[in-house]
Amino acid sequence: MKKMTFKKSAASIAVAAALGALGTSVQAVNLSDDGIGQTVLFPYYTVRGGVDTYLNVTNTSGDTVAFKVRFRESYNSQDVRDFNVILSPYDVWTAVVSESDDGSRGSIRTKDNSCTSPKLPDAGDGWVGIDFTNIAYATDPATSDTGPTGVDRTKEGHFEVIEMGTLTGLAAE
Repeated sequence: MKKMTFKKSAASIAVAAALGALGTSVQAVNLSDDGIGQTVLFPYYTVRGGVDTYLNVTNTSGDTVAFKVRFRESYNSQDVRDFNVILSPYDVWTAVVSESDDGSRGSIRTKDNSCTSPKLPDAGDGWVGIDFTNIAYATDPATSDTGPTGVDRTKEGHFEVIEMGTLTGLAAE
């Protein structure tokens, strides 16, 4: 009986969603007038030529927030690294995208004490961080493309910061 009820609910929701999509226009992206929002798309990072790319994300609210940081390479926007960050109220998370220690690829490093998931490994001298990877485009047939398969491809691209949720009220304390 539960299974039948679930199927009816799922079907009802699917029909309602389809009818709603036909009858209304949807505004998927809104540009914030004050520069504060739930998603930020950074159009470019590079570590070529000794250049580092610095980033900081500020929680402007009194709530704890969780957001995803996702890096994509520039050849075909394949994922090269992603992780989640949890910020307490009014906290700032800072990091730098730079060359890996061996110079072969991009890498993300921070001295910030904010919580990350997965936890970023110790990188020495008070830093935590992790190198970018070519796994998405070099080993997975579903996402591979005709481009180069080496890690050098991770040295430039773009990144996204997407808010996943907030923790409010007593549970946040």
